[in-house]
Amino acid sequence: LAVAADPPQCLAFVRQCMELGIGVVAMQDLQIVATAIKDFGAEIVVCIPERVHALSLLEALGDNGPKWYFIRAGLPLAAAPWPEFGPIWFGHSNSKVVLLAGGTGDAVAS
Repeated sequence: LAVAADPPQCLAFVRQCMELGIGVVAMQDLQIVATAIKDFGAEIVVCIPERVHALSLLEALGDNGPKWYFIRAGLPLAAAPWPEFGPIWFGHSNSKVVLLAGGTGDAVAS
């Protein structure tokens, strides 16, 4: 189940999920999003911190919520509209994606 916590910013994400056959819920109320995640019985939550109110969502899930991770993609630039802009701007041939453990921020996959 994919949850878009800020639907206007996530239209491409929602469309991609639907095309891949992944269930998607789009909501703006973080309490309702947290309830949907809990009721779904999610074992993990993966957030893209630049696109959702990740910390508020994780607070709403509480201490007994699922394990959580952040995805860090691209190369953040101060005025760039999205993190993938950095590698494009600098002519990199690829863009690094890192999975960070929630709470510690340690990289668990790259």
